[in-house]
Amino acid sequence: MNKYPNEVSSFVGIESSVPTQGGTDEPFQTGVYKLLKKSGFYRLLMKLAPDQLGAPAVDDETREQIRMLSLKNTFNPNNLNEGENFGPNFKAVESLSFPKDLPVIFFLQANDTETEGWIPLHEEQVKDSVHGKVMTFEGEHYLHHTRSKEIADNFRRFMNEIK
Repeated sequence: MNKYPNEVSSFVGIESSVPTQGGTDEPFQTGVYKLLKKSGFYRLLMKLAPDQLGAPAVDDETREQIRMLSLKNTFNPNNLNEGENFGPNFKAVESLSFPKDLPVIFFLQANDTETEGWIPLHEEQVKDSVHGKVMTFEGEHYLHHTRSKEIADNFRRFMNEIK
């Protein structure tokens, strides 16, 4: 957005991180995650606690497809690279802000207990925005799994309101 302003027309964050959220300087244990995946232990964890999949209410066949994709993609090289560079990437953007005229909307879990001040941190991100909004939904971290229709409807409404 700051580097390519002519290529970005809006920003939509669904449970997205913010540069000031804290906890980004903790060491990332790449070896542990690789071991979980290669040993099959992660598959076992998913079998023992299938609710952690965070899938929406779907038929069994679709749920199985979601499970297979999750197992394939979790701890892939891109995920591991993101984790390894978490701290430096957050540090690099902590002084940046959204352009004032860029429409920005965040869709957040209403009762997040994992990150202190989750909603106020996002409100801070949009406070100087001409078109900034934070919306909350009951649900888990993967809101897009369970609230996709509401997110899409609210995004359309938001964009129509600012025209």
